[in-house]
Amino acid sequence: MYKKIILVMCIIILSLMPQYSFATEINTDIMWLRLIRLQDEAFNFIGTENLKDDKDGYVKPESDDYLRVMPTAEVKEYDTVDITFNIAIDKISAEVKDNYIIKDIKGNCLDVKEVHLITDKLVRLITGPQISGELYTVTVKEVQSIEGLVIQEGNNITKFGGLGSGTIVNRYDCIPVSNTKVQIIFNDVLDKETAENNQNYIIYDRLGNNLQVYDAKVVSVDEDQEYYDKSVYLITSQQTPGELYTISATNVMNINGEDISSNKSIMFGGIGKKR
Repeated sequence: MYKKIILVMCIIILSLMPQYSFATEINTDIMWLRLIRLQDEAFNFIGTENLKDDKDGYVKPESDDYLRVMPTAEVKEYDTVDITFNIAIDKISAEVKDNYIIKDIKGNCLDVKEVHLITDKLVRLITGPQISGELYTVTVKEVQSIEGLVIQEGNNITKFGGLGSGTIVNRYDCIPVSNTKVQIIFNDVLDKETAENNQNYIIYDRLGNNLQVYDAKVVSVDEDQEYYDKSVYLITSQQTPGELYTISATNVMNINGEDISSNKSIMFGGIGKKR
């Protein structure tokens, strides 16, 4: 709608100039603009054949028919991943297996065997066996809203950490403490050795760029009397204020030696430095 208003304003302004003339037509809800006679700075006429036209000399404005939303992935089991949208989606396009591409960091594809629309905003993918600790990227394509809008490229990618078939699924949460510090809270007492391995944590922003994790320390009782044996402080590179980060924890054990991993994508907003 806004682009159409801007387009009309441009037509009005440019039509006042002698070197321009226009023809417009309305086709349903799409406005087309045709430049009939256009002159360069030397007042030489430029034909419409020299323009990059979408159709028969007509220039079409950039389409608004795209979803500018970002799906999120939540791993449920070693072969199950939920994809959540923030708008209602079309059942037919949502349940097409080929509309979901899952790859590991080496580019190997994880098979998508089944797709089920659970709610109007949630799709469940049944996959091949995931590799525990592997970082998977999901690309969603050709999925439409109930209005027929298609997800726009660039807003169609999300990530999740793989679960092994014997993994015990535990939920956890995170709290940004400072510009370079994040607290992760598990719901089980942690094994110190695996919990303090900084390689077991992956943090990335909305574009998939990693936030470096330099150190991991189990929180002491003096620092947090409630969650001291169930939480970890991560020391990171500087966060971008307002950026949305996703954390994936893998190969972290509880005190019984059992692997605990997330069944959801946990997120936090980056905060700035204190002044």
